[in-house]
Amino acid sequence: MEMNLKYFGILSEITGKPDEWLESPAETVGDLLEELNEKYPAMKLVPCQVSVNQKLAERVSVLRKGDEIAILPPFSGG
Repeated sequence: MEMNLKYFGILSEITGKPDEWLESPAETVGDLLEELNEKYPAMKLVPCQVSVNQKLAERVSVLRKGDEIAILPPFSGG
């Protein structure tokens, strides 16, 4: 299934790109994170959240073709 991934902050540096289209067999957010950790091993060191179609998702959230997925590192602000 094809997905549009967007990487932010340090994750963009780790992947070397701000976004990518990925053909993946992942059925859930957890499956996708495992696949990305294999593709980009340094991602394992960064706790991240995932947004699917601009809504925060859990590891068990189901993915669908064409979903826009944002991989979000921890943010600090003030």
